[in-house]
Amino acid sequence: MSETGGANFHRFLTPAEFKARFAQSDGDLAGTIAFLATFGLTAERVAAGSLQVTGSAADFERAFQVSLHQYRVAASGATPAYIFRAPASAPAFPPRSARWWRELSV
Repeated sequence: MSETGGANFHRFLTPAEFKARFAQSDGDLAGTIAFLATFGLTAERVAAGSLQVTGSAADFERAFQVSLHQYRVAASGATPAYIFRAPASAPAFPPRSARWWRELSV
C-alpha cells in the first residue's frame, strides 16, 4: 500500500517490472510449454503472467488428469440458458511448475 505523498504514491510497475516480479522465468516458461506439448497442447504467452493454451478437450483431460463434463445453466431473468464445460475435479499439475498454475480456465 502506498500513502498519499509517499515515495511510491502513484508509482506503478512497468510491464518489465511486473514480468520480473510475477511471471515465470524464461526457463520455467519453456518447461511449462514443453510439458503441455507432450499432450498435444500448444501454448502462447499472451501477457507477462498468462499463457493461452489450445488443444482438444481430450488433450486437456490427459494433461491435467481431469474429466470434463458439460453443465447446463437454466435461464434466469434476462440471462438465457447456456451450457459450459468444466472439470469435475481439481486438476493435477506437474510438481515443479504447480506454483505457476493459479487459475485454469477450460
